[in-house]
Amino acid sequence: MKTTCLRILSLTLFITLLATSCGVNTNSGETNTDKFDREAMLAHWADNIILSAYQSYKASTDLLRQATTSFTSTPNIENLITLKATWLQAYTAYQMVALYQVGPDQINQVSQRTNIYPTNTDMVLEYAERETFNFDLPSSFAAQGYPAIEFLLYATSDSEVIEFYTQSDNHKAHLSALVNVVADNADFMLASWNAEYRNEFVGASGSSATASVNIMANRFVEYFERQIRANKVGIPAGIFSMEPLADKVEGLYAKGVSKSLYLASVVALQNFFNGQYDTDATQGEGFAQYLSYLEKGDIATDISGHLTQAIALASELNDDFGQQVIDDNTKMLALYDELQKAVILLKVDMMQALNIKITYVDADGD
Repeated sequence: MKTTCLRILSLTLFITLLATSCGVNTNSGETNTDKFDREAMLAHWADNIILSAYQSYKASTDLLRQATTSFTSTPNIENLITLKATWLQAYTAYQMVALYQVGPDQINQVSQRTNIYPTNTDMVLEYAERETFNFDLPSSFAAQGYPAIEFLLYATSDSEVIEFYTQSDNHKAHLSALVNVVADNADFMLASWNAEYRNEFVGASGSSATASVNIMANRFVEYFERQIRANKVGIPAGIFSMEPLADKVEGLYAKGVSKSLYLASVVALQNFFNGQYDTDATQGEGFAQYLSYLEKGDIATDISGHLTQAIALASELNDDFGQQVIDDNTKMLALYDELQKAVILLKVDMMQALNIKITYVDADGD
């Protein structure tokens, strides 16, 4: 009861603050009113964080593609174990770049083609029997990406998986096609940033709604609110339903990976907030430094504190969030409450301080 009351109070405060903030358009035009060097921050983001993360992600999908070729050529237990390991490595690496899908990545609908979960199992099996399939169609998005690959590798025993891929060339071609989609998208993302988009991103250093800082701020808040707070935690914990939904977790069939995927995404988001390099603990310019420049360092400290606590709380949970909501959902609810506190600070306090308007549509009512 106490947890429920605190959640209601938190949501009431959030709605009140949001209503106040939405009443005034504080995004005043094309020119930046403060003197913070946005272009330097954008260059740091692009060169030291985003491109580095995409390089690591591409390397992991290259390994996944190689392991898939080995398994489909010779379906045996050794190759299956390697394939599963590379799948998890690539899926974890994806958590480190999911935040950065703006520009050409957004246009190509990479996130929708990579991590819609739970996957549509009936459609996945239907495609596996076909000789031809088109993964470019939006109707196929719920049956591709890492969750679809996961279902095929983990939903049955290892011996059954090996038998499945020994029976039919269609099955092998389908699995290869699924892996090629995520690997090709990794190639595309890195190539896009290495080509003209890096300079376009850094050059758009103004403060209009289409400027890069404004786009990234909106992407940052939306990703945290929807993908982390809602999808990874809130939906399985039953926040948006009458009861917990253990079958809605990320990594449903692999078991024991939902916590690690959650932690990878939150750590990546916190590092980006603090301007931390992708490869080490060195810090450059980020939202935290921008807020400190605006004499709003207390907001940055509070946000970072809630993110740190959201990592600490999750570290105490079952490796399988689905099992956690079954065994003791109060701990998942406590994690959601911590994430919600950060949402309020990010969506209201930070965005107001940075003079950036929320431009995405909030559909879940928080």
